[in-house]
Amino acid sequence: MPSKINTEVDSAAHSLHSYRMPQSDFVGSSEDSSEPTGRNRHGLVRKNIKPLRIMKFGGTSVGDASCIQKVVEIIRAASHDGNLVVVVSAMAGVTNRLIGAATQSAAGHRDAVAAIFEAGTDEHRELLARFFLDTHLQYAPERINWPRLSETDRARLAGLSVWQEAVATENVTSHTVTAAAALESDPQIRKAIELQGFEENRHARLLVALTSHYGIPITAPAAYVPRSLESDFMSAGYGECFDSFFAFGLFSLGQESGYFSSELIAIFEPVVQEEARHILFFVNWVNHRRSQLPWWQRPLFRLRCGWIILKKVMARVRTARTMSGRSGAGDENFTLTARQEIGVPITLRRLVGKCLSENDRRMAVYDPRLLRPRLVPGIARLFYRMLPARD
Repeated sequence: MPSKINTEVDSAAHSLHSYRMPQSDFVGSSEDSSEPTGRNRHGLVRKNIKPLRIMKFGGTSVGDASCIQKVVEIIRAASHDGNLVVVVSAMAGVTNRLIGAATQSAAGHRDAVAAIFEAGTDEHRELLARFFLDTHLQYAPERINWPRLSETDRARLAGLSVWQEAVATENVTSHTVTAAAALESDPQIRKAIELQGFEENRHARLLVALTSHYGIPITAPAAYVPRSLESDFMSAGYGECFDSFFAFGLFSLGQESGYFSSELIAIFEPVVQEEARHILFFVNWVNHRRSQLPWWQRPLFRLRCGWIILKKVMARVRTARTMSGRSGAGDENFTLTARQEIGVPITLRRLVGKCLSENDRRMAVYDPRLLRPRLVPGIARLFYRMLPARD
């Protein structure tokens, strides 16, 4: 969803800080060039060259992704008229924060320097909302041109048992996230949560489109109605932290093995990356939400988070035991149980290692000032070291 460009940005983008260098005079032969020539006042041969223009962009003119795209278009158009030197300075608000950090640092206030970019500050809130809104992708599942599959490939795709569970999960998540936008008083954060709800619903629509196209039977679930906005949102968010982490590894293994066609991989790649955005937004939102509470409510909030996380961990432990051939697991976590169906002979250790590397790769593309998910990767790294190396 593109960001709005305000009047100041629009003015800065068109009224550029630019300087056109004069034409140069030099001695040369008019026969050496097809460009117009003449003689200067000294009687020397003058060769006309393209002027050099220096352009400077900064502040609100590079304030977000849509503004930067506008700058790119201006530079591209100006490049046809002559040679360019482009200077880019800090994005909107960054200079003020850097000056503030330098001032505090010079005064010896190190804690104040860290607080300028700390989670829960106004700067962090603005960064969080801007990151999520600016990285939104536009696509409609109903307009996807699904690839033609051989009957063998179609049957293999239809034989996966994950589709019903996936549709049910997206149904719960999309309705939960959409409703949770009402929790936020900040308009930009609320807009970001509403956008995430739209994206989760789009994932559900994508699954419906796929199963319908390839004749995979599923039962459409009834619309989920959240009972507690905050608790349900946190439950869905922490659940996504686990499911997406394992989805990263499974998706990569399916791609490497050729189990899924390259056309299907291309369709679902942005969807998987979108899930990385969702969990990155969620872990930063949790810190933002906690910072808005009175100090005496924060311990209770942490306890609620811990209880939800414990329930998610126990559910995944039960599924992990099923993978090892032990009993006592449910079918709650489709990204974990799908490991047994992707047609690739892998050990649990190799799967966890692949999930860790893919998680790092997908998170690396986002602003390093945003908090990274640590809980699930941390548990996975501990679990990875405990597993026997049988690959």
